[in-house]
Amino acid sequence: MFGPHNVGFIKFKCQALDRDGDALPASIFMRGGAVAILVILKCNGKDYALLVRQTSLATGEPLFPAIPAGMLDGEGYFAGVAAKEIKEETGLVIDASELTDLIELTYGDRYEGMYVSVGGTDEFIRLYSYTKTITEEELNGLEGKLTGAKEENEKIVLTLVPLEDLWRTTSDSKALSAIALYEGLKKSGKLSEKE
Repeated sequence: MFGPHNVGFIKFKCQALDRDGDALPASIFMRGGAVAILVILKCNGKDYALLVRQTSLATGEPLFPAIPAGMLDGEGYFAGVAAKEIKEETGLVIDASELTDLIELTYGDRYEGMYVSVGGTDEFIRLYSYTKTITEEELNGLEGKLTGAKEENEKIVLTLVPLEDLWRTTSDSKALSAIALYEGLKKSGKLSEKE
């Protein structure tokens, strides 16, 4: 439960059959939607990805690197939740209109997001990118900065990596999916250089 009235996660077993009458795997973890943001900072002709590092109990990794992310708030306003998560996790204040919806540009309205594990969960993640040109002083001020929402027990350390190295810096599925879509959209001409 999240608060007194909001269900967070549900795990259930059911009996389900496919079109041929054969049994299907029937354990499902219902989590719902989330957002994740590939933050790209441009400085002195180089592009950097801004990652959040925090302890991951699920993986047992201290300071696991990932892109900023958070669960939807029940209202389904993807971009608004994404802008809120960027502020909470990085300290950057942006307007939702500054985000580029990588899922929509890639798939139109076919999918709600990137599905994490279609065999066992309904969880999907709407992927966005945000690009901003900053000064070297601003860039240096972000490296190692401590952030996070204290009321959510978040203890986050920011780190920057060259965008070209993101794919080999983390095994975070959100980051890997976001960089794949971002690069594919750039290659196809659907993203401009400023995005």
